[in-house]
Amino acid sequence: MANQLILDLALPPPTYAREDFVVAEGNREALAWIERAALADRFAWCPDAAAWLAQPRDWGLTTPEGGGIAQVFKVRLIHATGRNLILRNSPEAVIEAFQYFKKCPKPMITAAGKLPIPAGPYVAKADATTGKQIWRTYLDNANVSRRWIGNANLNILDNGNIAFAWANQIVLIDADSGRILRQNTLPAGATAVADVNFKHLTIAPDRTLILKDQTRPTGNTDQGTMAILKGLQAGLKQGNSELVAVNPDTLEVLDHISLPEPATVPHIITMFEGRIAIYVGVNTGALRYFWDPATKKLSQDPSWVVKPMVKGQTTSDAPSILGDWIVLQTNGLGSETVASSIVAVNQKDPSRMRVIFPFGDLKKGEWSWAPPKPQTDPENSMIYSADMGMGKVAGIKIDQATGEMKTVWVVDDTTNAFQPLIGPKDKRVMLLSNARKNVEKEPIKLALFTGNYKEQVTWRDAATGRIIAQSDFFEPLSVGALITPGFGGRVYFPTGKGFIVLQADKAHPMSGSNCICVVTALLETGRVKMVEPETVVKLDTAAGLITARARCKDGRCLSVSLDNVPAFVLLMLVVDYWRPVEFRNPPRPAVLVPYLVLFFGSILLMGIGVYFLFFKISLAIYCRQIKPYHQCLASQKL
Repeated sequence: MANQLILDLALPPPTYAREDFVVAEGNREALAWIERAALADRFAWCPDAAAWLAQPRDWGLTTPEGGGIAQVFKVRLIHATGRNLILRNSPEAVIEAFQYFKKCPKPMITAAGKLPIPAGPYVAKADATTGKQIWRTYLDNANVSRRWIGNANLNILDNGNIAFAWANQIVLIDADSGRILRQNTLPAGATAVADVNFKHLTIAPDRTLILKDQTRPTGNTDQGTMAILKGLQAGLKQGNSELVAVNPDTLEVLDHISLPEPATVPHIITMFEGRIAIYVGVNTGALRYFWDPATKKLSQDPSWVVKPMVKGQTTSDAPSILGDWIVLQTNGLGSETVASSIVAVNQKDPSRMRVIFPFGDLKKGEWSWAPPKPQTDPENSMIYSADMGMGKVAGIKIDQATGEMKTVWVVDDTTNAFQPLIGPKDKRVMLLSNARKNVEKEPIKLALFTGNYKEQVTWRDAATGRIIAQSDFFEPLSVGALITPGFGGRVYFPTGKGFIVLQADKAHPMSGSNCICVVTALLETGRVKMVEPETVVKLDTAAGLITARARCKDGRCLSVSLDNVPAFVLLMLVVDYWRPVEFRNPPRPAVLVPYLVLFFGSILLMGIGVYFLFFKISLAIYCRQIKPYHQCLASQKL
């Protein structure tokens, strides 16, 4: 018998030093999180960051006590949004780091330090009564396209089709099936395509689609609309916005015009002296443009330029219309020095301008931020204003003849949502959201950027601000979202937990273990209220809505079960021994080969198995019966 040749390679003992770790695309970003230099750079805004990072910490790769080459921090943290973090030993050191940086006065990190890249957007249709999804159409994957995905809005055309825009794209979708009918690219002007988001889509009286983009500060790579605030706070500059006219049937770009400055907020369209007027809020005030259906041209009105901001205030919000007046609100991008104000400007004569500060002066340490446009009620000559930073909502009376305004009521209500009005003139009701921070002492600006808060729906008497009703607290709305009233008193509050499954190879539509981790993290960190003995959590994933049931006791998750999205048949193959193979949804001929190989291969393997089975039985009989008989004969020398 040949001996095995043993080679003494004299390998050194395994090391776990940084230089011995192979960095690949799948772990590059995760590894960056635990590099001191990367952390120091990312959190340079924190005054004590350098000193804190200089302390000895347990960074780096896993030790032999870990779980393999890299210990993946997954359980009890939403690793779907926190990415896969490669750690050494226990995750407590990194958790401590996150908690430390969250306490820094200059904000602006998520629980994982950075917003994840969303897989969307998508458009979905749901039953208005049950909420059951009818169809869902995915339009983009930012992990592949690398487009900036911010908030977006859609509109339903007179023929029932849906017009939807995001990034520099616009699509026309069939409302019955969700099928994409047409798609086109929108001009970005001088701004880089990666930094534009055509969030604002409106319909002119002649059916023409009028769109305007918001621009992300150059050099910022964060996703979501909040990237604008983060970039500006970091001192980055925004590119100018583009106003575009599009044919609603063909999506042909009819005309476009570059604005003289960024326009972060939505625009509005109305008729003014027989012309289609477009009012645009820009960073320094407001402008007016005209759309001419006959010539298919956009043009600016140089006679109507409004700059109402005082020193320290930021961009005007989306304009609102109240009779002959255009109503604006300031501090759409926030201010730490001056409170927000309400501005009324006459459409015919922009020199007739009135200003009021409904929330008073901004106290030291406060923050004023008013992202939604003011709501107007022409029948009751009322204006409604919300400042999320100051946590106030106000009702303001306006004299439609003179433009003079007077504050009628102010209430505590922290909202960044638009405020729809419902009900008859004498019983007007205002719908609001109201935010509650998960950590009471945490500054609202920091809670806003980390998403560390919940929101409820409130119904208020529009004349007095008095609370009529309020809902439970749910997960936050998207910033600048709309609480939508429907038929039969229904109110639609678009929120819910969602997560993205990130693996080394790609983003996956769904993962059961990831879902269990997410639910556990949401409940045990208090982001979703835990109800014992069982808490039901609904999660939005790329595959669809997931219902999870967590058994809970003493503030801990004992187990999590899932109702996954329904399975579906991709290919139906019918095999009959006496008939030709029949396909439903016939595949290409090449697809048939593996099925035939599998079929005949299985028959061959079964035959081989039967053969060896009988061989083994025969051998056993021989060893037990025949062989002892021959031994007996030999012992007798017969």
